[in-house]
Amino acid sequence: MVVLGSDHCANEALGWIDQEQHFLQDAIGRDIPILGHCFGAQMMARAMGASVRKNLYANIGWGDVWVSPAAQQAMGLPAHATIFNWHYDTFDIPPGAVRTMMGSHCRNKGFRYGRHWAFQGHLEVTEAGIANWCRAGRQELLQASGPAAQSEASILAAMPRHLPVLHQIARSAYQAWMEQLDRPRVFSFGGPMRPLTRLRMAWPG
Repeated sequence: MVVLGSDHCANEALGWIDQEQHFLQDAIGRDIPILGHCFGAQMMARAMGASVRKNLYANIGWGDVWVSPAAQQAMGLPAHATIFNWHYDTFDIPPGAVRTMMGSHCRNKGFRYGRHWAFQGHLEVTEAGIANWCRAGRQELLQASGPAAQSEASILAAMPRHLPVLHQIARSAYQAWMEQLDRPRVFSFGGPMRPLTRLRMAWPG
C-alpha cells in the first residue's frame, strides 16, 4: 500500500480519515507493507499509536535531511539528501519504530517499522507536479513564513538542481521497498518458468 499527501490534516474529524485509519491499522496488523509520504506518513504514525501535531515551523519547499546509517543500508539512501516538503505538522516516532531521517526544522522526517516506511516529505514529485502545486497554493505561499518556508520563485528556481538527484534517490528507495514485498508465484504455460513481472495487489481474506 502507498499512501500519499493531502490538503487535510491527519487529525481532522472527517469520516474518510477515520476509515483510512482503520484501513491502515488493519494492514499493519496483517503486515501488509505500507509506504507513506507526508500526510500518508502522518496517518501511518497515528495508526501505530503515535501523535501528530503542529510543527514549530511550516516546511514548504526544498529541505535537507540526514539519514541514519541503518536507513542508508536498508533503504538505499545517501547520508544526506534534499527532498521536497509541503507540510505544517509533524509526528512522533511510533512505539517500536526507528527514526530514519532528521531535518533542521522538523526533527522527525521519517521512520521505519518493519516493512512499513514513512517519509515526512516527498520523493515522488515531478517538475509539472511542483509547478501545479505552487500555482494552486500561491496564496498559501504568500502567507507562509519561517526559516523553512520558501517562495514560489525559490522553489521553481531550485528544481533543475534538486529534481534529478531526488529522482535517483526515489528510484533507489522504492526499489529497496519493493524488494521486501511478497513475490508473486511463478507460473509455467508450456514454456520456461518465469516470474510474473507485474505487481498484483490483492487484499487477503
